[in-house]
Amino acid sequence: MSLPTYVSCGSALAKTLPSLRLGRETNESGIAAVSRKRDSPAYRTSPLVCFATGRRRLALQGGLVSTGLLKPRTLAERLPAIRTQEMRSETQVLLLIPNVVGYVRVALLLAAIAAAPRCLVLCWWCFLVNFALDGLDGALARRLGQTSSFGAFLDVIVDNVTRGVLWAWTLQGPISALPVILEMLAFVCTHRGGGSEWRTGYFSNAPWWVKEVIRNGFKSPCGFVAITGLMGCPLWLWARRFLPDTMYSSQYIGWMVVPGRVLAAAVELWIIKRHLQGLLKEDSNSTR
Repeated sequence: MSLPTYVSCGSALAKTLPSLRLGRETNESGIAAVSRKRDSPAYRTSPLVCFATGRRRLALQGGLVSTGLLKPRTLAERLPAIRTQEMRSETQVLLLIPNVVGYVRVALLLAAIAAAPRCLVLCWWCFLVNFALDGLDGALARRLGQTSSFGAFLDVIVDNVTRGVLWAWTLQGPISALPVILEMLAFVCTHRGGGSEWRTGYFSNAPWWVKEVIRNGFKSPCGFVAITGLMGCPLWLWARRFLPDTMYSSQYIGWMVVPGRVLAAAVELWIIKRHLQGLLKEDSNSTR
């Protein structure tokens, strides 16, 4: 008998003896004992078994990729998921690139307030860049895999505070508080009902026109009109008061931003109505 034959026989005997020994100890056949052993949690979680399972999974994926049934994932596609799985400290969360964009927006707000007495045009541009960066932080968070609840909260707070400053600066009397109150109520209702993922689950039972605004994260014609009005209307009204007869206060801009703000207000009122109905339903179904 050749040496390879002895080796193969020895390997088969080494695989059989543990099963026979386990069968003698439990009065079961060797095959049943091996099946029982493989079903045990200790066996499934052992390092060698996990390594072998991973090798088989990689081999299966490689076969699917080679046959064209599975698209290979590039490093750029895997990087956001890998970064999301990493444990982050509080300091690292604060220094995420999308959150740094939020801090820049806060600095632009302060710069606009400081520049207003000296240069109103510079103040207008600070507000405009502030609003333009609103879409950048979310895109960076998704692209880099750096989404966070803190970042989502910071983004909405900066939006509401910036628009609140413009509304209070532009309108006279208590009426200036109405848009701010409406926006803050909508913010509280959405984040209490849907948390940081309010865009995905909060509008599941919304009417069609609300879904059209929120579709694809406001990446729809109605969503564009609503967001443009939400951001642009207070800035246009501010320019109408402080920069009259300039291109910044053109009536053509008003024709675009005012209807958008009305649409956004309608969505905000629906959000508040839905939240109040949910509270009433929750109270009516609760047992005393």
